[in-house]
Amino acid sequence: MYKTDSQGHFKIAAPIGSKLRFTSVGYATKEVTVTSNTVNVTIESSNQALEEVVVVGYGTQKKGNVTGAVSTINVKENLQSRPIADIGRAIQGTTPGLSVTIPSGEVGADPKIRIRGAISSIQGTSNPLILLDNVEIPSIQYVNPEDVESITVLKDAAASSIYGSKAAFGVILITSKTGNTSEKINVNYSNNFSFQNPFKRYEMGRLNALKYTVDAMERVGETETGAFYKINRESYEKAVDWDKKYGSTIGADDPTVYGRDWYVNPTAPTKKFGIRTYDPYDYMIKEWAPTQTHNLSLNGSVNKTKYTASFGSLNQSGMLKPGDADKFTRYNATLRLSTELNKFITVRGGAMFAQRNKTYPYATNSTTADPWLYMYRWSSLYPMGNDENGNPIRSPWSENNAANDASMLRNYINLNAGATVNIKKNWRVDIDYNFTNEDFSWRRNGTRYTAANSWVAAKKRVDANGNPVYVNSDGAVVSATDAGAIQAYDLSNDTYTANGSAQDHIYMRSENEQKHTFNAYSTYDLNLNDDHVFKFMLGMNRVASAGQYHWTQRADLIDITNPQFDLAVGTITGSGGEYWESQLGYFGRINYAYKNKYLFEANLRYDGSSKFPKELKWRWFPSFSAGWVASEERFMEWAKPTLNQLKFRGSWGIIGNQTVPSDLYISNMNAGQTSWVIDGVLTNSVGSPKLNIPRVSWEDLETLDVGLDARFFKSKLGLTVDWYQKKTNNMFAPLEGTTLTLGATPPVGNYGTLTTKGIEIAVDFNHRFENGLGINLRANIDDSKSVFTGYTESRTTGVNYNGRVYGDIWGFETDRLYQYDDFVLDGNGKAQLVDLNQDMSKYYLNGGKKAYLLKEGPNGEKAVYQPRYQNSSNFYYGPGDVKFKDLNGDGEIDNGEGTIDNPGDTKIIGNSTPRYQYGFRIGADFKGFDVSAFFQGVGQRKFGEQDF
Repeated sequence: MYKTDSQGHFKIAAPIGSKLRFTSVGYATKEVTVTSNTVNVTIESSNQALEEVVVVGYGTQKKGNVTGAVSTINVKENLQSRPIADIGRAIQGTTPGLSVTIPSGEVGADPKIRIRGAISSIQGTSNPLILLDNVEIPSIQYVNPEDVESITVLKDAAASSIYGSKAAFGVILITSKTGNTSEKINVNYSNNFSFQNPFKRYEMGRLNALKYTVDAMERVGETETGAFYKINRESYEKAVDWDKKYGSTIGADDPTVYGRDWYVNPTAPTKKFGIRTYDPYDYMIKEWAPTQTHNLSLNGSVNKTKYTASFGSLNQSGMLKPGDADKFTRYNATLRLSTELNKFITVRGGAMFAQRNKTYPYATNSTTADPWLYMYRWSSLYPMGNDENGNPIRSPWSENNAANDASMLRNYINLNAGATVNIKKNWRVDIDYNFTNEDFSWRRNGTRYTAANSWVAAKKRVDANGNPVYVNSDGAVVSATDAGAIQAYDLSNDTYTANGSAQDHIYMRSENEQKHTFNAYSTYDLNLNDDHVFKFMLGMNRVASAGQYHWTQRADLIDITNPQFDLAVGTITGSGGEYWESQLGYFGRINYAYKNKYLFEANLRYDGSSKFPKELKWRWFPSFSAGWVASEERFMEWAKPTLNQLKFRGSWGIIGNQTVPSDLYISNMNAGQTSWVIDGVLTNSVGSPKLNIPRVSWEDLETLDVGLDARFFKSKLGLTVDWYQKKTNNMFAPLEGTTLTLGATPPVGNYGTLTTKGIEIAVDFNHRFENGLGINLRANIDDSKSVFTGYTESRTTGVNYNGRVYGDIWGFETDRLYQYDDFVLDGNGKAQLVDLNQDMSKYYLNGGKKAYLLKEGPNGEKAVYQPRYQNSSNFYYGPGDVKFKDLNGDGEIDNGEGTIDNPGDTKIIGNSTPRYQYGFRIGADFKGFDVSAFFQGVGQRKFGEQDF
């Protein structure tokens, strides 16, 4: 054994002329003849990379022998070398078929993870099973990236079915780092300080948007428009002058001044007109939000006991500027021990604690209107910041500044113990028990808002003697007799939140869930002359969980600076509940490899779930996969210098899905209290039984996969291609065809099929030059779409009709914008508003019975009007408005019967699911220094009104 120094140098006694052989895992063996006292050796990667071990269900396999759709994520490249806060964001774009999105973009938000397709079930969550050391975890956010040893993604049924019904939507396997065999204590500390900034600034439409508003307003014959702050031709011209005079000098920190930035119409004092334009980005978005992480680990061994302990902290600031409460913290602590009692028995145990706390300004209790929506809901004339009296102006900025904090605190504990019994060298038994406890506490401290109220009429400004105050166009106080003097107004500084309304309350919610997991399995390896290699596995898996939740709210706070239940006097409301579920499964697996050339795997799982009736609880679920390593055939010898591996593989399997409510098949009745009083007491009531279909059974997710793995040029270049089909049969879905007279929510049953087809491509390249410089490239892309069949007999475009692609958006196709040349103009060059008649459109009674008169086509074709969608009393399609295409040529713009057989002029104009998701990484390293760049994104996605 030879030890190297910090630079990798070592000494060995060898005479001149002798040969030294150098080997390393994943690299080709190299022999060098000794010619001097110093020998420099560079070894290259080889097919031994195929001998690397990949973590799969309840075990490991050689990478070259994997036949299912399995991807590994490079932990060093994606977790250790990037300033990321959590694993979810780290694995975005790293492997094809794995989609990770952050729905809100807020710090601490749980990522939305999908494997192979945007949806796998209508009723189910479509969330993959996330396992940490073979135990399910409720959120990937609980795992400290520094504690991760490996990450494997199981995509098809053949790879994931071993984990049973919870693996219906794929599996993400995470393994933790364990102690090493060194007798010394290894201590490692690392930290990272980083900043995040918006990738793209969304700028508010300012003068151009105001001009568009004025043009549209004048075209319909109005003289002013707007909510809260009006605009007319005069105020628009003043806004143009304001921008020229103040646009480069007045910013977000400058107050809003009457006379300079806004004014009131003296003949209609309830109307306010804006002159200054505002960009909400300047008030709401914090640029360069900081993040810091700290990690400490200790590991080593004492005799035959290995240990590791780690501690981590994350402190991340969000990008919400006002309030200074948009923050996320996470603390992690883990301990793992493993002791070899004798050559037959090894015992292990561990503990993990994680705490996550998300704080934010509790500015609104609305579930549909958050600060980000209101940033761009109003015109750029709507003011933010303070008025000239130092009062905050009512806005998302002011409310988030004034709001009390809310917090979402989660504590997670994971305790585990297990043992491995080596009955023989090739036969072992693993037994593990795991207990987890998750507590969730959500506290929302409400308030009432006081601000300069832009939502109501302004008040006349008076001096100390009650005399009117006058200002000029710069906002400076002047005499009433000065030229250009106007009477001054102020926004009314009011408490505009009524007692007990909106977020004037204190709210607390608590949840607790406990889970017991027991795994036991036996593995037997059989090798017959190295030609026939078998692996047999039998095991069982049991999971039982129970939880409860409760929430209470009390309105009308006495002291808004100190929200407490005892300091509130309003109505108390609350609710709660309990739940439990369990799964039990027995599984078996056989692996066979003949000369590492012909590969086969079979899995069988017998699953039971507490969520189904007794006679439907248990089901058998099989899966199979096979592979052919063509590069090992004799007839492929000619390709060896270039082609190092060529493997074809295929798989088929079925997994059952049981992600439905536990009472799906039970006719529960909800209890409550009526407003009827009998003998001075409110009466209790029980609602109608919930409708159900008693024989609701498992969804069946059937997958078919065909793949290819190839490596070229001494394994420097790799290619993986997969085509797959995933069918969700007997989908959980509401019964369709019911009417409102049913008087209840339609029951859920097993209806129809959802078929997802997709393709995945991944390419990698690695090379190290003689001087030690290494370069590496990674690229992947995937695409899929999901189609409904047999779900409903309805043919309307708004349902999941037979053949509908999930995410399809129906709408009108835009031709262009109407131009003045499209209309018959009057003597002043204006479009003429005329009464519609039946000859012009069959919808002549719509849209105020009027339209701007259109010219006939160049060959005398009848003009096509759009009155059906003139949905206000004074709007008529005219110059600058959207002109739709008459796709069916009937001379009308409509949606026909609203069916796929007669959609009128509507068509599928896009799809809301992410398409062509890609990731690309390029990196280089040299003598301990490395640099890399990573890009990931979506090639195509459309948004419809339902996505707002």
